[in-house]
Amino acid sequence: MSDTAPIAKLIQQLKPCTKNKECPDKYCGHPGLQSAYACCPNGHHNYILVEKDYCSKLPEGWPCRDGAGCANGSCAHPGSTGAHPICCPSGQEYYEYGTARFYCEGNDPYSPCRSDAGCSTDNCIAGKCSPNPKKGFFKELETILIIIGVILGIVMVLLIILKTRK
Repeated sequence: MSDTAPIAKLIQQLKPCTKNKECPDKYCGHPGLQSAYACCPNGHHNYILVEKDYCSKLPEGWPCRDGAGCANGSCAHPGSTGAHPICCPSGQEYYEYGTARFYCEGNDPYSPCRSDAGCSTDNCIAGKCSPNPKKGFFKELETILIIIGVILGIVMVLLIILKTRK
């Protein structure tokens, strides 16, 4: 995943504004998550979310509030739970039930990740996308373990139901 420092510099260079008429393209909004209004980057419009104007059609890697703010429609956390959502470089996201958050998927090797779905190689090791794709045996073993877990879960539920009927 790309470094967001250059994007933060670009956002700081945007002209501050309070009204659309103060901007060359006539669009004043929040470019990402910052609190101050600025003229939206050239060619980007604004949309209203929770009574505030936000810039839309932002490029990959820019901070965002939701998918409407991104050109590719995908706004999610880049891999670590502490990071602000960005416009996902892959244009894809997945939902993780354990954290109840959306994360970008298909991230480049060495990018932060929460699970295999977050990596282009489908291989997240110790919070980083591995440059090596997960090999066949380990991928199959993982699938088998998931199936066994689901079966055990069903058996447990059935046992609980049978126990409560007595």
